[in-house]
Amino acid sequence: MPRDDHVTLSAECRKPFQTEAVGPRRPIDRMPRMIDGMEHRDRLITVQALADYLGVPVSTLDQWRYRREGPPGFKVGRHLRYRQSDVEDWIEQQLQHVVTR
Repeated sequence: MPRDDHVTLSAECRKPFQTEAVGPRRPIDRMPRMIDGMEHRDRLITVQALADYLGVPVSTLDQWRYRREGPPGFKVGRHLRYRQSDVEDWIEQQLQHVVTR
């Protein structure tokens, strides 16, 4: 005998979720767009992608961040991200610093 405070699910609700067929795989962009139409300079990049781009180990980026010497990064939840525009500006500053020496 069903209780009054107990909800009984219909057969439709008990069906497993059905997923649509997935199309052909596309190559993964190293710096994917977060939002359609997002400008190139507004993209967010991972620590590993930045390390690959600069040709330095991730540990070097960690040291630069600790000493506040590298490009500015920020946390998205638990994950560290860099804005492409900040990285490009930081590289320009490094080039200016080399030229003025």
